[in-house]
Amino acid sequence: MKLLNSIEVSYKNQKKCIELYQGDLTNLTRDEYFDVLIVSAFPNDYVPTSSSLIGALHKKGVSVSLLARTKELDLRSIYSCWLSSELNPSEYKGIGFRRLLCFEPLIKGEPPYKLIGDIFQTLTPLTIQFGIKSIAMPLLATGDANYPVDKILGPLIETSVNWLNLGLDLDVIKIVAYDEKKSLEAATIFEKLKDKYSNFSIRTKNSFNFDYFISYSHNDSTLADYLHTKLKNQSPLLLLVASGPSQASPCTRPE
Repeated sequence: MKLLNSIEVSYKNQKKCIELYQGDLTNLTRDEYFDVLIVSAFPNDYVPTSSSLIGALHKKGVSVSLLARTKELDLRSIYSCWLSSELNPSEYKGIGFRRLLCFEPLIKGEPPYKLIGDIFQTLTPLTIQFGIKSIAMPLLATGDANYPVDKILGPLIETSVNWLNLGLDLDVIKIVAYDEKKSLEAATIFEKLKDKYSNFSIRTKNSFNFDYFISYSHNDSTLADYLHTKLKNQSPLLLLVASGPSQASPCTRPE
């Protein structure tokens, strides 16, 4: 893949990157591998069309339809996404990811650019649970869904920058345009956004008494409990507090 541009984000002296490429996400070298591939789809529709990334994956032996039947985690009703079970990249030529995250925004009746944040909401606990450090995605919903590049890329970059600034534990987010026309358009938009976000930071007031604060509505109680449990199992010394109708008990470090 050809690197076109990048935006660097700093969080607590850690350098994180949002990178724009032109290339083929199904024809990677070993140095280009990443942990999770994000694809977009219509609700429950994984037909491998010739113009889609799902179709390109199918040609390499990776069936999104089959992965959908054996999901590791299904959060579509809450966050428009589901996570696949683990793949072995060595079994597929040119495939360089361990899991697939499928983004199905229309299941909630909203256009993709309004729900980009759902991807990162889903990833927040998964980065800890599955050790995810790098993700890649095409220009989501600009293929068969036919949304304009400028409608998608702006919200995608803004949301990526915000979540990395808030501490989302990813090292790199790769955005990949397949064809030359879209890559040129994306590169122009990306350069303008780079000027805007290169020195961007989210300011926080005061110091916090907790490592994580989980706030949720009644409908999200199951997910909040799941997140609470996974965080504590992963890092028992975390300070956690949850606020919601089924309020999980605050957890503190042992003396």
